[in-house]
Amino acid sequence: MNMNMNGNGNGDGNGNGNNNIINNINNILNMNNLNGNNPGIQFDGDLDLDPFFGAFARDPGSAAAQLAPTHWPMPLKIPEEANEWSDIPRGFVCSITQSLITQPALLVSPQLSGVPSYELEAIKQWLQQQSRDPKSNTALRDYQLLPNEDLYRAIDDWIQWRLARHPQ
Repeated sequence: MNMNMNGNGNGDGNGNGNNNIINNINNILNMNNLNGNNPGIQFDGDLDLDPFFGAFARDPGSAAAQLAPTHWPMPLKIPEEANEWSDIPRGFVCSITQSLITQPALLVSPQLSGVPSYELEAIKQWLQQQSRDPKSNTALRDYQLLPNEDLYRAIDDWIQWRLARHPQ
């Protein structure tokens, strides 16, 4: 998958976000070269994710794999009746468990066109049984599970709002 990285991006407000991304990727690649690892990747602004994500699966000690967070937040504490609420936003429900997500995990893979979120334990079990994305049924050669901190905060905020608005 190639993606042109020369547009506006998140950054300093002057459109330099993509330049920051390119610089960070080049720094990672340079670190790999300094450590004697030369995966043959050169980055010129066109993003081919297969070699980058492939590093996760091939070499867990690589610079790319070291970017992966090692800290997962504790699962959200939700009231017992929460899964009976009829007003749960669709994006807060795991498509595997059909329950409110308490520990959101991003499934990142070069084989997927998007980055879906699932309940961490549910997607781990799913992927142990079959290397396919549950939503699209796409076969996954390389993938990484990462905490979805934004979704975690959004669900937590929504639960607090819901409890304040509808006290039990």
